[in-house]
Amino acid sequence: MSLIEQAFKKRLPDHQYMDLNTLLWIEDNKPYLASPHISGIDLKYVNKYLLTNIPQKKWFLSQSEINTVHGLRHTIRVMIYAIILGKQKRLLPPEIRNVTIAAAIHDLRRINDKKDYGHSDRAYQWFLNNKDKIYKKRLSNISPRDSESIGSAIFFHDEDYKHIKKNSRYLRSSKIVDILKTADALDRYRLPKVKWWINDRRLSLKPSDSIKNFAFKLIIASEHRFLLSGNNIKSVVEALNNIFHEIK
Repeated sequence: MSLIEQAFKKRLPDHQYMDLNTLLWIEDNKPYLASPHISGIDLKYVNKYLLTNIPQKKWFLSQSEINTVHGLRHTIRVMIYAIILGKQKRLLPPEIRNVTIAAAIHDLRRINDKKDYGHSDRAYQWFLNNKDKIYKKRLSNISPRDSESIGSAIFFHDEDYKHIKKNSRYLRSSKIVDILKTADALDRYRLPKVKWWINDRRLSLKPSDSIKNFAFKLIIASEHRFLLSGNNIKSVVEALNNIFHEIK
């Protein structure tokens, strides 16, 4: 049974895997987006931050989550959106690195594809307990302030703004938190109900139509590739390369 059928019956399973019927339904329901494509970002820039920070499969709390709608493909796409949004907001390179790492970790400790209350805190705690291992392989000049920003973005990524807008910890890292929350929302086009797709009213950083269009195209292209190959990383990276080649 497809995800759209299960969603209609309100019987979605704990672990939700993309299927062709659902993907074709998503394509058929593409929202009207005025701007046809994103511009001003080059593939080399995105890959500079993306390719060295893709999380390892063994970092997922539940190995059943790696191929799901909150798994590795979702994670990589959110990383891509975060890099693009960071560049658009003129973040400094260390800040873009930080939000890329936060995006890489934000859903690693999920136990299911439902609301999964507590998954952001579990990811935050995992980050605190494993940051030295992560930094040893990827980073050379991380600071306590960087760690705080990364951790705050992970911790707050699933919180409603009404609960955090006056929080001093959020306010210290608001740029990175806002970018991760918007990047995460941009990937909601993969979900099997239109009402679950991105809602600008729930975001502080409201994305342009052009990046929404880019996100929709990346989801469709990468999910089609995954259904054919079963390779999470290759499916997203190839889709990304093709989209950038089209808009050059």
